[in-house]
Amino acid sequence: MALVSFLDDRHVRIFAPNGLYQTTLDGLGLDNVWPHDGNYWGFSTVGLEAIAPYPNGRVVVIEPISPGLSDNLAQSPFWTYLPAVQRSQVYQIEPVWPFGAVFPVKRLAIQLTDALIQGGSDNVR
Repeated sequence: MALVSFLDDRHVRIFAPNGLYQTTLDGLGLDNVWPHDGNYWGFSTVGLEAIAPYPNGRVVVIEPISPGLSDNLAQSPFWTYLPAVQRSQVYQIEPVWPFGAVFPVKRLAIQLTDALIQGGSDNVR
């Protein structure tokens, strides 16, 4: 899994193994494809191309999504050529506070499980 939050149509926060979201992934038995530690808050800011070297990963987009982002991504070569996008393994979930404690971990676990059961797509809504 690559847990990301969009900053714009070319940059994301990707949540790292040293962050709160890793607790959820560990509890669900899921791997975080991002191998690098993030900043103090457990994320890194990267370009979309930084996700490409991890072709077996799924992408989980954490809302909010800025207006017009979906349309821009549909035209973006950085987005459309990501392996997860081409396999329709993109999942979008509601916002989860990444700086909390037990409640955000539980919220992310529920939303992530629901999204995986419902299946992915190749676009962000």
